[in-house]
Amino acid sequence: AIKNSAKPGIKIDLQKDAGRLWQCEDQFKPFNGIFGCEIDLDKKDNSYDGTLFRFPLRTEEQAIRSEIKQLYYDDHEMRELLQMFLHGAKSLLIFTQNVFRVGIYNLPNFSSHNPQPSLLFQVTKSQAEIQRELSFHVALSATANKLSDEEQYFLKQCNFLQVASKCTRDARDHDVNPRKLPNRR
Repeated sequence: AIKNSAKPGIKIDLQKDAGRLWQCEDQFKPFNGIFGCEIDLDKKDNSYDGTLFRFPLRTEEQAIRSEIKQLYYDDHEMRELLQMFLHGAKSLLIFTQNVFRVGIYNLPNFSSHNPQPSLLFQVTKSQAEIQRELSFHVALSATANKLSDEEQYFLKQCNFLQVASKCTRDARDHDVNPRKLPNRR
């Protein structure tokens, strides 16, 4: 049950807060077997190398029983939602730093014991031009480190906010006027 209906969403670190998995066991069942995700309450390591989102796209029957919201999506509304995603996809990844691609998959209602999601749409960040190469060290996530060297380089060049933060911290820590930092090329 939801303790605070004003804050129905939760974020759980599967390694640090494994005890909360027991409280939300049914919330994680739909992820098991999808994209290699296996969350087992008796397993010590429940790490998953990626990010999965579960959106509350309820059927009418589920919405009636929901403690959170009675909004539901029929086939028509789902198609409209996907169309909105498709129309905004070209600018979706512009300001992301560690996201290289986003995919929308469909998992059929009555799938077999081993469900296989089918890709409906995918948007991938691509490089048009690098104005000025970032020459600072940028740490990538474990997932990003599995990408090709070219894709990793591209993601590092997209991490301008991480570099700007590091420059600002370095300037502050060394009492340097940021305007006097060298123009790195």
